[in-house]
Order: sequence, then C-alpha cells, then structure tokens
Amino acid sequence: MSHFVSRKGMNIDGVGPSLIDQLLDADLLSDVSDFFTLTHEDISSLDRMGSVSVQNLFDSLDHVRENTELPNFLFSLGIPLLGEQAAQLLSKNFFATKPEVHIVQKEIHHTGEQESLFDIPVSSQPEVEYESHNYIQPIAVFSFFARYTEDDYLSIDGIGQKLADTLVAYFSSGVHKHTWEKLQQAGLLCLYQEINLHPEFEGKTFVFTGTLQHYSREQAKKLVIDNGGSIGASVSKSIDVVVIGSEAGSKKEKAQTL
Repeated sequence: MSHFVSRKGMNIDGVGPSLIDQLLDADLLSDVSDFFTLTHEDISSLDRMGSVSVQNLFDSLDHVRENTELPNFLFSLGIPLLGEQAAQLLSKNFFATKPEVHIVQKEIHHTGEQESLFDIPVSSQPEVEYESHNYIQPIAVFSFFARYTEDDYLSIDGIGQKLADTLVAYFSSGVHKHTWEKLQQAGLLCLYQEINLHPEFEGKTFVFTGTLQHYSREQAKKLVIDNGGSIGASVSKSIDVVVIGSEAGSKKEKAQTL
C-alpha cells in the first residue's frame, strides 16, 4: 500500500504509514483501488485526521484521478521486478505501438507555460481557464499487455527473461484485472502520451546527475522518453548522453574518464 501512494508511484499526499495502518485495521482497505472509494466519514473517524487533513487528502485523490502518468501507475502497482525504468519502457512501448484504444477527452483547469530543454521547442500558451487533455482507461492498458507473450516482452529493449515471465503471469491474472477494473470504476484515468521521435533523443540513452536549473529530475526524464529516448541507471560506455547539473556527484567524474 505504501508503495502505491509513494512519490514515484501515485504520489498521493497525506497518506503515510500511520494512516494506512488505521485504514487496514478498520477494514477500509483490501486493495489499492479502495483508496479511491473512501468517504469523508471514513477518514474523519480516524485519529489525527481533522477537517483540513481530510480535505487535503481528497483534493490529492481528485488530482491523481486526472493527472496520473502511465509509468507512475505501472510502477505503483508493485509488480514484482518492475522498477521505475522498466515501467517507463512498458509505457513507451504501449504508446509507440499506437494501439486502437478508446481515448477519453476531458477539460481540466490549467495555468502556466512550458519551458524548453536541450533547445527543443515545446508548445507554449498563455494562461487559460481550461485545457483539454486526452486520457486512456486503465483496463485498455491491461488488455493490451494481456495479449503479450514472453517473446513480445523480450522484444522490448531492456526487458529481460525474468521480468518477461513475471509480466506474462501478472497480466494473465484475473485478480489483477479485477483490481484494474475497480480503479477505473473509481474514476482513475491515465494521461495519453504522444511519442514524438526527435533526432536528438531517438534511440539514445541518457543519464542525469546533479540538480537541473529549470526541471525536476522526473520532468527531464519524461521529456527524454516522450521524444524517443531512454533513461540509464548509471554511467557506462553504453550511455550516449550524460546531463550534468549543479552539484553533480560521482557520475560526472566517471563520465569524464570514459
């Protein structure tokens, strides 16, 4: 449960180990989908959950319903052997394949403008009240991967034998499918991601070190993946680009020796 709500997972604010323990003790959680079916009455009856804390929690749950990236969702589920990077690879494979799935279009409140990284132009617009976003339903993703064989997974660069076996078992499970169905019924959607292959990114592996000036580490990684690149875990001769920010550590030193 803690993995599901973590920052690199669904990033649900206000849910810590103490609250999870209380929810489990009160039989309010049986699987991760139950986070989205909680009521104000359920939470208000728990220790140290005043009105402000309760409202903040439900605001966070509402935000997650409409702002979840597929890699974060896949990672949050705690699929054995599926780490953050492998979740990115699965997501990239799904969107690059451009499967025929139903696209849900919704208008959400939006403010601000985007910046540019690596001198690549991105769309910029003035502040508007609403912006239309495209979403995919979780069960469409589950059904897509349920059709994959071991060989299909092994054809994805970066997916090995053990993880391929695990993914085949996971996506053939009726129990897991039911959880995804319950998440969808609770209103969870995943943002639709356009894979735009850019020559400065396509087929290249990036490693980040240090603090970036205009982007968080997660935002920079997403930009690389959205443009056809991939993310490496450490510096080696197989890495194409090392992005060095301020206060870079040992990865900078190792990159300079290669």
